Amino acid sequence: MDNKILVKIYSPELGESYDVFIPVNEYISVVSKLVASVISKITGVETFVNKKYLFMNKKTLQVYDNKAIVRDTDIKNSTELVLL
Repeated sequence: MDNKILVKIYSPELGESYDVFIPVNEYISVVSKLVASVISKITGVETFVNKKYLFMNKKTLQVYDNKAIVRDTDIKNSTELVLL
């Protein structure tokens, strides 16, 4: 599975974390919308779909540019991200 990586997503809004496979060939903006949509479906919290989100690396506190492609960042398997 070279086209996906497994990351842990933390949602401060919900106080929960989720293990999610994300595509490496997509823009961060697309992945954040996809992840927010999945969390919305899992939790039933519809406000997740209508917001714009950013990813922040939990360890380094780096906020990722939504125009960056995942493979061009330091996001790798087991990276812990915060959905802001």
